[in-house]
Order: sequence, then C-alpha cells, then structure tokens
Amino acid sequence: MKNLIWILAVVSLFICGCETPRGPGDCPSRVSLTVQIKEQPIFSWDPPCDVDGFIVYRHAVSVSGINYLDVIWASDITQDNPISPPLLYGVNPAGVDITVPAVQLIEGDKYKVKVLRYINEMPGFDVIGETDFIYAP
Repeated sequence: MKNLIWILAVVSLFICGCETPRGPGDCPSRVSLTVQIKEQPIFSWDPPCDVDGFIVYRHAVSVSGINYLDVIWASDITQDNPISPPLLYGVNPAGVDITVPAVQLIEGDKYKVKVLRYINEMPGFDVIGETDFIYAP
C-alpha cells in the first residue's frame, strides 16, 4: 500500500507539475535568453514574460583546478515580485529581494545567467532560460 501511495504521489507531481505556469501572463517552461553587452550587460528573454528570479555566475577555477560557478548576483526566487525584461546587470529590480549583491564584472571573464520560474507544486523553482557570455564592453 505504501508503494502505491508513493507511486501516485510521483505521478501526480508529474501530471500537475513542472510545465504548468503559475497564472496568466507567466513564462512558459522555456525562454530564449540573450545578453547585450554595453557598459553593463542587459539580459532579455523571449517571450518577454515575467520571471520569478535570476542568478548570474562567474565561471571560476579552484586552486585545485576544478571548474565551478561562483554566484555574483542573485535575486530571491519567489512568486511575490515578478521580474520583467530587460534586466540591467547590477540594477536591482524594484521590490525584488536581492540575496547576492552584484559584484564588479571583469573584462574577458566568462559568465552565465539563468532566469527561473517558481513552481507551486513542489515548492521550488525551475530554470527556464540560461546562457553564457563573455564580458567585453
């Protein structure tokens, strides 16, 4: 009986879940994310819908030679304060809690940006768009 309950729970999450937007006007399960480099990067996505959070990373290498992503700017990921494109690096969107303040970008370094959608059913979040870029103003 326990196995049947577990299977039903997993199936219901699959059926209800991850591909269902929160409400009218919200982003689909995938968006096309682009970066325009000016003095500061400008992040846009298509379709131009509201997302629930973002994270910007710098590609880094540890002293032991292992590649990793270092978070350099991130918002809280909630459904309370939607974020509309475009997003200018380092300019905090109005009403959005920032969990990691923006740091100065280094010319020639490689970065990654992700936009996220909050999922009520889990609760949690889903990466719906991401791209790498090199900062070269």
